[in-house]
Amino acid sequence: MKKIDKIKELIEKDGLVTKSRHRHIIDKRSYLYFILRQEGFTLERIGKMFEKNHATILNGIHKHEFYTAVKDYSYNKNTEDYKRELEAQVIPPRSLKDDILRCTNTTMLKIIQERIIMGKYI
Repeated sequence: MKKIDKIKELIEKDGLVTKSRHRHIIDKRSYLYFILRQEGFTLERIGKMFEKNHATILNGIHKHEFYTAVKDYSYNKNTEDYKRELEAQVIPPRSLKDDILRCTNTTMLKIIQERIIMGKYI
């Protein structure tokens, strides 16, 4: 199963396409926003998956980054199952050449730069 298919399954299973403001739901959405963004999805495309606007997605990504930086206990507890499930997915190594050839804007270039720093290329 591809990582994106697993994410779609998690969205449906946990009802993340809601207006719920419960902390555990917000944390799970924020984590998935971040993962999808790292995979190269645009804010608009992620927003369509969750029926949210791009500003909501960006705010969720910032929440993920903040909670991760401060090692927030609740955030880590609320997202640990997702982390475990998504890390179990076999992800083929990315090709820097392919990503550069597909790059069409500066946002994608920034994502490629982050992937290089994180050592995600073969």
